[in-house]
Amino acid sequence: MATVALLAVVEPRFGIELANTPSGIVVALIFIGFPFVVRTVQPVIAELESEIEEAAQSLGANRWQTFRKILFPHLFPALLTGVTLAFARSIGEYGSVIFIAGNLPFKTEIAPLMIMSKLDQFDYDGASAVAFVLLLISFIMLLVLNGVQRWQQKAYR
Repeated sequence: MATVALLAVVEPRFGIELANTPSGIVVALIFIGFPFVVRTVQPVIAELESEIEEAAQSLGANRWQTFRKILFPHLFPALLTGVTLAFARSIGEYGSVIFIAGNLPFKTEIAPLMIMSKLDQFDYDGASAVAFVLLLISFIMLLVLNGVQRWQQKAYR
């Protein structure tokens, strides 16, 4: 609900059209999913030792090289996990996105609302089909995440 209030304040003030647009849905989902990314990346950053960065800089590495070669390999698994959790959360988000989406057919229609409308029409097969597609997308995302994490562990050993 805070996302809806924020978008309602931003829109008229700056002339940005976000309500009933796909861009508004993306902004709302970013606000909803961002805490998952922060919660997975923050402990990894807290555990990193500053001596590693200092050693890289003393050996002549610039900031970009230090980030790319030293920090990013440690952050990548946590960042990937956080983004996957955020994506999984946004797939099933109903509450705050429903106010932004507007449910315009083939433009801003979201899957959870489609499931609800099919259930209201007693179309259980249609609702189950949409839910199955969402479940399949989530499952594929988890398989991709596991594959990328295995690849990352082998690449940075």
